Amino acid sequence: MRRGTHSSRQEPPPEPEVPPGPDPLTLRRQERARRRARLDAQIGSLLQGAETTDITAVLRGQPWRAAVALLADVLAADRDPHLPVTVALGEGLLADPRLEVAWCTTPVTVARPLPDPTAALQETGTA
Repeated sequence: MRRGTHSSRQEPPPEPEVPPGPDPLTLRRQERARRRARLDAQIGSLLQGAETTDITAVLRGQPWRAAVALLADVLAADRDPHLPVTVALGEGLLADPRLEVAWCTTPVTVARPLPDPTAALQETGTA
């Protein structure tokens, strides 16, 4: 064969075998939406209608695993761009070796803006 006349034609890769059933991307989005709803409800439960609260005592009063899970959840809510939640970790430190959560930063503040009541009135046109 002469140089430059070689034709290297490659076959495209075979289509992947996709198992029948729901779309994995749709399932992942649904899972993320359920987690977001759970986090939002959990934050609402902690706030009890307030705009901000210190959850340090809640964390310290729980078993270690429950406190870790709660802290991880509120920090996940803080990182979610779809949830208007802010978590602030203070620079203080509480220590009590008698408690299961013996060391805890303080304060651990969770905040979420309260809904604007005038926005609902403007949407319905009854302002």
